[in-house]
Amino acid sequence: MSAPTKASGRVTRRMVALFVACALVPAGVTFAHSYRSVHELLVAQRVGLLRGEAASYGTILIERLNVAETLARAIGDDLVAKPDLKQIPGLDSYFRGGVLQEPSGALKVFGDAPGIPSSAQLKALEPRLVAGAALIVPVSSANARTGVWFVQQISSPGGMRRLALEVHPQFLWSDDKLPYLTEVCVLAVDSAPLHCGRPPSRGALDAARAGPSGSNGEFAWHDGDDRFLSGYREVFLRARFGAEPWVVVVSQPEAYALRPVNA
Repeated sequence: MSAPTKASGRVTRRMVALFVACALVPAGVTFAHSYRSVHELLVAQRVGLLRGEAASYGTILIERLNVAETLARAIGDDLVAKPDLKQIPGLDSYFRGGVLQEPSGALKVFGDAPGIPSSAQLKALEPRLVAGAALIVPVSSANARTGVWFVQQISSPGGMRRLALEVHPQFLWSDDKLPYLTEVCVLAVDSAPLHCGRPPSRGALDAARAGPSGSNGEFAWHDGDDRFLSGYREVFLRARFGAEPWVVVVSQPEAYALRPVNA
């Protein structure tokens, strides 16, 4: 074969390779752009779902607190006369324990609560307690759990008494209707966990709440190598229960949200 023929063959192969490359580059760019678009769409859809779940769970919490508060006021006189949750069938499924503070300041503890409000906590509520109202007080216990207590003031022939009842955690925090692989975390306004299996990144949550979204938004965070998507919603309690807001955070692994493009 002559030298010109060999050169011509090399040129032909190079031209073919160039044409193939020119065809593949736009396809690769298009694929990458499509992947990013689908990724962003899936993430947007999932955080929208999580925000909705956070709002729904917040509404359920308010409903449960309303039930507990109404029940606490209805049975207050009975418990002052006889501090025993078992005197009314089923009452101990709503309340786990209680404390009755006598006019003398002495405390009568009943039920199975792991931690109780102190005399100082009860006294601090005095300016805000009025007849017929029940206020929420969070109480930390030795096992690092935080109980949610309703405190009310009850008039009796022997003087004014304060009755505190802890809402049963199983009644208050039940989350069995959440979607698959979805976790809920309820935080106090200072981000202290009230009910939480996997606390989200405090920095990411604080940044989201300080941004334009304010009391209702979303954020992403990492737990080790795992990235999570979260929606959050503040639950306002001051008007009805005299307490600072809670923050409901609902989270799901990002990998689960992206299964359609990672399969």
